[in-house]
Amino acid sequence: MGHGNILLLKLLGQDLLGNRPTLRAIFRKASAKWRNEFLTDLSKLVVLLIFVWGGYLVVLYYLAAAWKVFADTPMGNIFATQVSPGIVVAITAVLDLDLLKIASICVQNTLLITLLIGLLLKFSGLYRLAFQNRGLLGVIFWGAACSTACARFLPIVENSGALPGNAAIYFLPTVSLLVSSVNLSARLVPEFTIVFQVGSYFRERLQIIKIRDLPHDQQEY
Repeated sequence: MGHGNILLLKLLGQDLLGNRPTLRAIFRKASAKWRNEFLTDLSKLVVLLIFVWGGYLVVLYYLAAAWKVFADTPMGNIFATQVSPGIVVAITAVLDLDLLKIASICVQNTLLITLLIGLLLKFSGLYRLAFQNRGLLGVIFWGAACSTACARFLPIVENSGALPGNAAIYFLPTVSLLVSSVNLSARLVPEFTIVFQVGSYFRERLQIIKIRDLPHDQQEY
């Protein structure tokens, strides 16, 4: 066995090597628990995706009908010409498209963005500090952030000034999927602090090895 392998065994500690069956049992139990929790969350997210897609499709058809009525009113004309022309252009363009396709694209893009943001939040340590158990205000805040990210990077309507309209289109599916999607993706990566924890562990083991390798009369306790 090479010197590097001997050093690695020392770093891991003889107590670990002497309890390999116990360690394997602990690892299998932890892995099974993680797998079951992950599959449970994944199943819930799949069911939620179906309901969100169907519900959002109904909402889009309702909005298309209501928007046509609203656009023909004096208030609708004022809103379109003076208040927010950009949003009006975006909404009109979307509602004139295939709504079945739009609902599918929105839900698909929302899932992608929220999963990516969940990974970033967990790895950066912000998941526990700024997302987990933050209630309705947290959902609204992160929902708006994810909707803006969807609108900027995966816009439904491609024209200048359509960012607010795209964000509004994404908002409902985003807040509906946000918690389940982010929680699922957060299971896939550790926080970056684990790097420092592992480094600290190996530094402590190296110090112990150095002390153990000294002659008995030079060891300090």
